[in-house]
Amino acid sequence: MSVVKLRIEIERALRDFATANGFSPSRPTGLGIMLRELQRRGLAPASTQQFLDSLRVMNAAAHGVDVDPEKAKRAVDVGTIFLAELDELSGDPDI
Repeated sequence: MSVVKLRIEIERALRDFATANGFSPSRPTGLGIMLRELQRRGLAPASTQQFLDSLRVMNAAAHGVDVDPEKAKRAVDVGTIFLAELDELSGDPDI
């Protein structure tokens, strides 16, 4: 899965998860802000900090910046784990 596609999937799943847990941003909100709010509420997946570190690579790729292939692979690996944890927490296999 590409870095950008995974980032989009995570953003959708995270927005759905936040909404289902009483935190529904009234306007588009960045991933970092949503994650920090979920951390504050004790709702964030265990791999949130690792994901926040990888998010810089994902954001760079989403904005058309060339990223190191190894860093991109690591971001995909971390993002995939994060998304799986989010799915598990949500209890919804479609999120």
